[in-house]
Amino acid sequence: MKISLTKSKTRTDLSLPAITGVNPALKAREKKPFNFQEFINSFNSLDPANMGNWPTPVKVTILIFIMILTLALTYFGLISGVQDEIAGAATQEETLLKDYQDKDSKLRNLKLYEIQIQEMENTFGQLLQQLPKEHEISKLIE
Repeated sequence: MKISLTKSKTRTDLSLPAITGVNPALKAREKKPFNFQEFINSFNSLDPANMGNWPTPVKVTILIFIMILTLALTYFGLISGVQDEIAGAATQEETLLKDYQDKDSKLRNLKLYEIQIQEMENTFGQLLQQLPKEHEISKLIE
């Protein structure tokens, strides 16, 4: 098997545009200005049986519409219900936390409350002893 080290033949039949000429491929790729009326008219001439031949702007518009519709249905069907549950759980959490803090403060001060109640009972007992007895009430009235 021999390998040839000679120069390969190049194609000379490629036609390059002249410096002053315009390349036809570039001319076809030039963008034309957006015309809203043509865009609307392109929706009127759609063939539902042949979606592959629809104009690209129509395909993109339909795709964006489907994506927005899917996102909206997902949000309202799945996410909003979960958000309502989360909001309800958050309010329940706040209520339970407040109840816990109230009970915790009462528990921390339970000994002080018991001492205060004992002092109040002693004071009440002393005050009861200072009140006149039933047989002394008639003397007080006279």
